[in-house]
Amino acid sequence: MLLLQPRAQIQHSLDIYVATGCRTCAEALALAAVVANWNIRNLDIHIVDLGEPGAIRPQSVFAVPTYLLDGAVISLGNPGMDEIREQLDRIEEEDRCP
Repeated sequence: MLLLQPRAQIQHSLDIYVATGCRTCAEALALAAVVANWNIRNLDIHIVDLGEPGAIRPQSVFAVPTYLLDGAVISLGNPGMDEIREQLDRIEEEDRCP
């Protein structure tokens, strides 16, 4: 008998790095709210304020806002709505493939 295991659900993470006083970070927060409303399953969204005590800045983050998807930089500065949607659609498609 051959038992096929269902593919494990992959949890993805969108980390958005911002800082107090950053002029374009308000737009990043608004974009995060829009993405959250898309209800993409298996996607956690984290806002990381580098001005907060204990905030950890990955080496790849050298400006704000910076967007990391699963630890990889996908945008330095705010991406366009179409650009971020394309990135997130790609991970949803990859999760559907066996």
